[in-house]
Amino acid sequence: MPRNTTVSAVVLAAMVFVGVYNAQSAELLALKDNATIIAGAANVIVIYFILALLVERACEVGMEVLTAANVVSPKDPSEPSKGRSERRLLSVMLCLLFATIISLAGLRLVEMILEVATDADLQTQGYFAFVDALLTALIMAGGSDGIHQIMRSILGEKSPIPMQS
Repeated sequence: MPRNTTVSAVVLAAMVFVGVYNAQSAELLALKDNATIIAGAANVIVIYFILALLVERACEVGMEVLTAANVVSPKDPSEPSKGRSERRLLSVMLCLLFATIISLAGLRLVEMILEVATDADLQTQGYFAFVDALLTALIMAGGSDGIHQIMRSILGEKSPIPMQS
C-alpha cells in the first residue's frame, strides 16, 4: 500500500476512534418538529448563500486590486492558459482568507443547523468549534456554485454552469 494511503487510513481511523470515544458520553439530541426544522434550514441556506455571494464578490474585487497593483498578471484573453493557474490559486486563497475571517468572527454553519434542529441549548467548544469554523470557511470559500448547480437541477437543466476564474 502506498505511504500516502497508509497515512490517510491511520488519520481516518484515529478520527473515528476519537469520535466514538467522545460520543459514548454524549446525550441524544431532542429534535424539533419537521416544519420548524425545514423553515430553519431554509433560513440557514439563505444566510449561507448571501454570505457566499459576498465572499465571491469580495474575492473578485480583491483580485482586481491585486491586478491593478501588478501583484498578479492580468487575464490575457488571447492566451487563456497563461497565468490562469496562478490567478486561480490566488483567488481561492483570497476567498478562503475572507471566509475564515467570517467564520472565526462567530458564524458557524453546523452550530446554526444544530440550533435550528434541536431543542437543546448547545455550547459548542473545543475541537468541535474548530472543526465547525474550518468547515464553514471551506464551504463559504467554495462560493455559491453549489447552490447554482442545485437550482439548475431543480429547474430541470442538465448542463452544468461553467466554472469562472
